[in-house]
Amino acid sequence: MAVAVLSNRSLMLWLFCSLFTAMALFGVWDISHNREKNHCSMSYMYENINYIPLTLPATDQAKFPRYSLYLYGEGYYAESLRNGHIFGIPVLFIPGNAGSYKQVRSLASISYQKSKNRKEHFNYYTIDFNEELSGLNGGPLYDQAEYVNLCIKKILSGYRNLPNPPKSVVVIGHSIGGMIARALFSLASFEFNTVKTVITVATPHQRPVFYTDRYMATFYDNVNSFWRKHSSSEVLKQVVIASLGGGQRDVIVRSDLTSLIGIANYNQSISAITTAVPRTWLTIDHLCIVWCKELILVIVRALYDMVDTTGQISSLNSVRRNVLVHHLLKHNGLRNYPYKLADSKLKIDQGHPMNVCVSRIWSTASHKKQSSIKHTMVFPLKPQRVVKDRVLLMTRSNAKSWIIACNNSTDYLQCKSSSDLSDLAQIIPHPMGNLKLLDLSIITDLPQVSHIIIPKTTHEPVLTEFYQRKAKIKSIRLPSIVGFTMVENDLDDDQYVFHYSLPNMRQIWEAYYVQVNSTRNCLRHHTTIQYHAPWFKEDVFRYVRPQDDGKLNFSIYMQTPLPNNNKYHNQSIQLTIWTTNAKCRYKLLLATDYSRLLGQMIRYYVIFLPGWTMAIIILLIFNLVKNVNESNKAHTSDNKGNAELPANDQSATPTLVQQPSDPLSMRTLLNEELDRRWKFAASLVSFSYLMSSTLPMLRWPFSSFLQPDILSIINSSEWSTYLLPAIHILSISILHYEFCLISWTIHIICWLLQFVSKYLSVMRYIGKIFTAIVFNLYFNIIIGVIIIAVCLTICGAIGIYCTIIYCFIKLVAIVNTKQISARKYNDSCNLCFMLLNSTLLYSFLTAPSAITWFKDLRFGYNLSPDPYLIESLLISCGLLILFQKSNYYEDIKFKFQLLRIMLMLFFITFLFAYYSTHRLLMIQAAVIISFVTCTEFTLRNRKKD
Repeated sequence: MAVAVLSNRSLMLWLFCSLFTAMALFGVWDISHNREKNHCSMSYMYENINYIPLTLPATDQAKFPRYSLYLYGEGYYAESLRNGHIFGIPVLFIPGNAGSYKQVRSLASISYQKSKNRKEHFNYYTIDFNEELSGLNGGPLYDQAEYVNLCIKKILSGYRNLPNPPKSVVVIGHSIGGMIARALFSLASFEFNTVKTVITVATPHQRPVFYTDRYMATFYDNVNSFWRKHSSSEVLKQVVIASLGGGQRDVIVRSDLTSLIGIANYNQSISAITTAVPRTWLTIDHLCIVWCKELILVIVRALYDMVDTTGQISSLNSVRRNVLVHHLLKHNGLRNYPYKLADSKLKIDQGHPMNVCVSRIWSTASHKKQSSIKHTMVFPLKPQRVVKDRVLLMTRSNAKSWIIACNNSTDYLQCKSSSDLSDLAQIIPHPMGNLKLLDLSIITDLPQVSHIIIPKTTHEPVLTEFYQRKAKIKSIRLPSIVGFTMVENDLDDDQYVFHYSLPNMRQIWEAYYVQVNSTRNCLRHHTTIQYHAPWFKEDVFRYVRPQDDGKLNFSIYMQTPLPNNNKYHNQSIQLTIWTTNAKCRYKLLLATDYSRLLGQMIRYYVIFLPGWTMAIIILLIFNLVKNVNESNKAHTSDNKGNAELPANDQSATPTLVQQPSDPLSMRTLLNEELDRRWKFAASLVSFSYLMSSTLPMLRWPFSSFLQPDILSIINSSEWSTYLLPAIHILSISILHYEFCLISWTIHIICWLLQFVSKYLSVMRYIGKIFTAIVFNLYFNIIIGVIIIAVCLTICGAIGIYCTIIYCFIKLVAIVNTKQISARKYNDSCNLCFMLLNSTLLYSFLTAPSAITWFKDLRFGYNLSPDPYLIESLLISCGLLILFQKSNYYEDIKFKFQLLRIMLMLFFITFLFAYYSTHRLLMIQAAVIISFVTCTEFTLRNRKKD
């Protein structure tokens, strides 16, 4: 019966883990493959490329032998740079994680081609960081910042002999390079006036993508704390910074991490996603963002528009920020900034015909069909204010002043005081070309305006509609997990705009598939759909491209979580349909997008998986320690009871439950834990709901101590009621497969060794000698000394890998020599197996350190600084001691003290190791050292007894 129950539990565990693992893999597939096509145009270089090396002073270069500075040039321009003819505006490009200094070529080449027709000219400098993994290894981050500081001084020194030398450098950072640019301001030796404009692309500002070590955590804490503290002070008063995220195609840096909200002053910073950047409107992957022609053109245009009459970047913050807002947030269709607007006094030539329109909806195209004479269109606002509150105007005209507002005029044919509204417009993509759009409130935006005028010089048609916004908005009730929602237009009136609200879309993991159908072939020629989240500039525009076969199907999902404050409590996501054909009617079909939903959960919640997996491991160890003494005592008492019975009275002997034949397999332990975990997962739902409703009202009382990660998660609105149960179940699945994989590997190796020894007698003798050496105390001491020397003199990560390999070999030797056949070795071997697996599982955190050490071998054999030196020493020594004393676990003392330590470590992991995954190896070291300490005290007490 027990075997049947065990078999059923094992089967249920396999099915259960397979289901959740398949769902997780499906989510990974959605992130990596189910992405929008790359619509970026390639940027090309038309002349020979040259990277001219620049040498820093010998003392400075000696501090950083791995880094170098280059100046970009092409063709004859490069030859003039080699001869020392350097003039213009300096721009410094900082590459990111494993980035190349050659990534500057797209920016520099397009800027160089543009300078051929202009007076202004930019010099592009770039830094070679030896392609270090600075996004995963925080050790070299401050070294890179110090080197950039020296490079800026070197760059500015090359312009001293010019009549109007630049006083600052424009800094453009990619990926972690953007954080290096911000870190400059926190350096004591940095001169704040040398950098006034910073543009970052795909830079994780809020926190790193992955906390791999304590240096990374310290770097982010120091830089962000400095910017939050001095965001409004004199230190950062002259700095304007812009941050651009790549959107859904960037699978490395999430878009919400690129936001500067809460870090930089709002009046000096800009944050947006490339899908919302005018004249780009594309989602761009992490590497493509440095060469995507659409985005590079926008950045280059912005840099040229910042140049003032002195031939240098303007020193006025307002000018630089307005230029960035114009190019990155809201482009009005005017070519250059600052643009010239119409005069305040507009004279209307009454010799030309005028047409006064009081209709709700109007198109100048229909009027031109009736008359070939150009008319000046006049739209009185007084009749519209009675029932309408907004006015919409759309055109594809390239005219500078295409819409004029007249103030306080009773005569619609006169305009004594006017204002040009063209600068308030914005451009949006459209199947037939960019569309200028002006959507204003008659009451708040145009309170003193009596009428608006469309001059006869506006050659393209202008579409106009007066409407009431509240009556226009239609709320959509989103479908549940199964089913769909269909929305149709129930108005027969002609319309140019349709508004839909999604009030129930509040969670970051929600994703819905939208299918749009229309009449009159509207999708192919007339329709643009805008997704808008009011809390961040992450707008996405959808329209039919030539390769879409006239279909418009897409997914909607959040890219930044809803802020956890009351400011946006009553606001919701909006879907807006703009059409240039008022006769069009649309039908929307919404259904849950399962693949994108799983992809969203993996994208935003996989960072929590390592911490909770460690918490599950600690719970498994806790139950193992809790049950071992009880099982040993029961086993001992049963043996005593059997000894007291008569030899011939076998019927009275109680039947003992047979121990599993495979003590190394953790399936037995996981099967026993499954019943507990089911109840535990169900209780986590109510616990999560309680945390989401109460913890936001709590404040961490120890301001000088580390704030728990769990509070940061809940306050950042990433928390979901089902977050903990989902992560908990997926953690069990990961542990199950990892334990089974390692267990099978050990048994396959043992079977091969036994098979070879059966037919080769020499192998039996070699195996006995090898086993004797492996279990020899002095040999283990020598191995320990070697591993400690490796950790201290080479790299801690290499020391951990050597320890894992040696302990794995020793575990194979234990199984192969059948030392675990006795009951007293079962729990000991289970513990060693579990600790070795957890160490192997979290050794991936040290991979960036090992790669960095390998790449820097030509500069030295020692990794400095080593982020995991302490952890590697503790884990290596602890594992070597535990695996040497393979029989200590049969009767461990200080059981309750050890259980308290395990509970304490569980709560530490739960509170402080969600984001901060670099703490996991220290927690793993604490678990191992706790067992080593209890073992030593147990042995000492045993000797005293």
